Amino acid sequence: MLVGLAKSLEKLSSGFRINRAADDAAGLAISEGLRTQVGGNRQAVRNAQDGISLVQTAEGALNEVHSI
Repeated sequence: MLVGLAKSLEKLSSGFRINRAADDAAGLAISEGLRTQVGGNRQAVRNAQDGISLVQTAEGALNEVHSI
């Protein structure tokens, strides 16, 4: 009973349903997969923003050359 109480207190204090692999191994695997995908999506957004900045810089340079 004390073990169950300790696990419940740990979940309440951390705010997480899964605190270690023993809590839910399959859920942890799914969570880590989703975390990886989110990280990849964040990097893709940064890459897209960098690409937009590059195109805007090139456009500005072309406009300067065109106005000469």
